[in-house]
Amino acid sequence: MLCHFDETPPAWVEKGGFYKKKIYPTGMRVDWPKARTSNVLLKRHVVAGDNTPFRPEFRAGEDQDFFRRKIEEGRAFVWCADAVVFETIPPARWTRSYLLQKALLRGATARLQPTCTPASIVKSTIAVPLYAVALPGALLCGQSCFMRLLVRLCDHLGKLSMVLGIDPVRGPYVSG
Repeated sequence: MLCHFDETPPAWVEKGGFYKKKIYPTGMRVDWPKARTSNVLLKRHVVAGDNTPFRPEFRAGEDQDFFRRKIEEGRAFVWCADAVVFETIPPARWTRSYLLQKALLRGATARLQPTCTPASIVKSTIAVPLYAVALPGALLCGQSCFMRLLVRLCDHLGKLSMVLGIDPVRGPYVSG
């Protein structure tokens, strides 16, 4: 998936790469952390009998959860770089508040993934103060650098908040 802007976004948005997605070679077998539903073609039997292929408790990352469960069932998914799709990124999603709320939500739902282990919680506990201390230096490097670091900080804060029972994003999704 390639991002497309109908209008020119602020330079820090493009330079920060917030909407760049990694493209893999055609034929590569996709593991669940790399899988996404940006442009997916599935056979009907893959979801047949699954009443909730995308579970509502995953307010972000529900596609990764879907692929993880299907791979655990023995399904295989293959990347096709020739099936290019463009996602239009509207101006409402260029805002700092949108990017930070999305990061908090991503972190909050990360606790539902099997990769949320005690070690990953310790990592987040260490990352939050380190990133906070590094923010002034990142600002000196420019808005894109500052925002990339702040987004990472919010990913970790979201996870720690949910571990403590605090939902950092009250709504079901972050809309832009």
